[in-house]
Amino acid sequence: MPPSSAARGSRRDRDVDLPLPQGFKSIRDITEEEGVRPGTLINVCGMVKDFRPAIPTRNTDWKATMTLYDISTEHDEGIEFSIFRPKDNIPTVKGADVILLFRVKVQRWNGNPISLITNHQTIILVYSAAKIPKYPSKADLALQPKAGKDNVRVPTDAESTYVSYFYHKIDKGSVPEPEEFEVMTIKATNVEEKFSLLQDIQESRFCDLIVQVCRAPFDFGDRLALYVTDYTENDAFFNYTQDNIQDLDSGDADVWGYTSRNSSSANTSTKWVGPYGKKSMQVTCWEPHADIIRGEVVGGDWVTLRNVQIKTGRDGNYLEGAMREERGQPLKGKVNVVLHDLRDKDTIEPRLKDALRRFRDYMQKNKQLKAPKKPEAKREGKRKRTEYDTDEAGQQDAEVQRQRQRTDDTDENETRKMNSKGRRQRKREEQQKKVKEQEAKLRQEILGLNPLIVCESPPDRPFVSVASIQEQMVMPIESDKQKMRLPLPFVNAKYCANVRVVDFHPARLEDFARPRQVNAFDVLSDDGGSEAISSDEDDDDSIHGGEKKWEWRFSLKLEDVTPKAEEPKTIWVVVPNMEAQYLTNLDATDLRQDETTLTALREKMFKLWGELEEQKHWVLNREAEARKRKPGAAPPPSMSDDEDGSHRRQALMKNAPAVTANKPFTCCIRQYGVRMSESDPAKADAGEGYRWQRTFGLFGTKITGGV
Repeated sequence: MPPSSAARGSRRDRDVDLPLPQGFKSIRDITEEEGVRPGTLINVCGMVKDFRPAIPTRNTDWKATMTLYDISTEHDEGIEFSIFRPKDNIPTVKGADVILLFRVKVQRWNGNPISLITNHQTIILVYSAAKIPKYPSKADLALQPKAGKDNVRVPTDAESTYVSYFYHKIDKGSVPEPEEFEVMTIKATNVEEKFSLLQDIQESRFCDLIVQVCRAPFDFGDRLALYVTDYTENDAFFNYTQDNIQDLDSGDADVWGYTSRNSSSANTSTKWVGPYGKKSMQVTCWEPHADIIRGEVVGGDWVTLRNVQIKTGRDGNYLEGAMREERGQPLKGKVNVVLHDLRDKDTIEPRLKDALRRFRDYMQKNKQLKAPKKPEAKREGKRKRTEYDTDEAGQQDAEVQRQRQRTDDTDENETRKMNSKGRRQRKREEQQKKVKEQEAKLRQEILGLNPLIVCESPPDRPFVSVASIQEQMVMPIESDKQKMRLPLPFVNAKYCANVRVVDFHPARLEDFARPRQVNAFDVLSDDGGSEAISSDEDDDDSIHGGEKKWEWRFSLKLEDVTPKAEEPKTIWVVVPNMEAQYLTNLDATDLRQDETTLTALREKMFKLWGELEEQKHWVLNREAEARKRKPGAAPPPSMSDDEDGSHRRQALMKNAPAVTANKPFTCCIRQYGVRMSESDPAKADAGEGYRWQRTFGLFGTKITGGV
């Protein structure tokens, strides 16, 4: 009996090639050579081939991994998908389940295959294989309950229908049987944690390492020799000194019997950038790892090396590592070398940050070994420059805190329950707010404050004078039953003040932004630019990369403003990069090349200090003319608080053309400490070779009104 017309229509529907839903990418498009650019957020439909259940990480997230494939890759290996989320938000899957991923991130760790990773926007929908109906029915009934609050998207009819088509169209031959899949999952759950610090490695173990490459690899054609460190010490390592490292760099050393001074393939032009002592280990790498290292890794790079075999070297004295091709991996030819990009903070794992902190600490303690002494004049210049350095991470934290405060206040106002108690509380708050606004308005009228300058100070923060801000704090202590007052080098404090700008540094706006080489420690949230490192180690290849970025860095001299001021006090405040961005709403660039940003900055600062720039330039031009009239005269002192320089400019100011006094404004000032190099042990109150420098900085202040 021939099939009915309905049956024939159903078969024709099943044989149709249904395109991917709108906005989705095939796995082939993602993984091919000129595919999707890493970092892109995409939508993907895939079938589960294997699954490694969630394991804890060093932060609050857990990590689960699965391999997905689709119709375009049904005879290939597929693509790895990593999930980083709280444990309750990670779904449990089985073999042949269909996964819809929305806004998943494409990533590539250099030599490793393209893979997928979650981010805070990713949505994961799981369809149980056993419940997916035949096409053209929709697969809504097969959709698993959502794991966690993050998965809140409802699939469209086209997406749900495609799941049914996809499941019955794809070849499932590469998916293990249910019993085998379950055994594989259990084995993956019981995998031993293999990460180890170099100080803890032992012979005959296989370890995962996060290390820095101490010098360019030695290439022997069929293998490579790496020298790596994580800045921990192991007595079973070779003891590196300046002498034997110089021999190694020149090719005259053969520490483990692998190198030869006659080897033409060894790169003898590179230098050692690792630590001295027993902190480094040799790792011999065969293919396919060697090919990736050969093309991507250089001295100073940070890498993850997986499944490194630990053994004793040929001399029988020192531990070394070996990386060979692995057999039986889910992804054939997978490379166990991951090159870390220190510029991408989203992908920096906690263990790498720990290693970077050890690196930073080592550099600070061993500066005399890592860099030759520089001329005194150059050191002095750098010391002066660091006086304008601030804790950049602290500034970023301040900005984040302000943003969080604004968000929290908004959420609280929107969600407060309007019961009788809440209404009374809100009424009191509104009355208090009105009183404070009236007080602020009155204060602004009395002092003539500039309404274009906004200070994001808490409403209850009192206004203080500059003299009060500069007053040195003391701490009462008791020693041998005698009460004493101990002067503090600085205190962490924040103030609100009414001031006007009377001077600035550098003298020209073109120098308000300066280039800075990208620092290996920038990813550390607790690192503020590493004053000690940046001032003494600027040329160290192991710290800096080749990339530079422009940052704001200038200072303002503020004068106290009160209705009955006698002799107004002044204070210099630093305006670092993040706070300058907030102040001007401009990004730093090369102002000598970027006329547009320079003009915008000049207009912004005119609102802050009026015609001060013109007046200052008039004084500078007069000084330049005076120097021309006296060829042998020494240059005038730099703009600062020193009496000679101040008196000199005050004398010139008397003859300066009349200008309109710039309006005072309300600003936020914070006090903090900066570690400075100190050769006098009696003054070294911040550890050996360092002292605390009390510093004041501008924060939370913004120029409004266009531009």
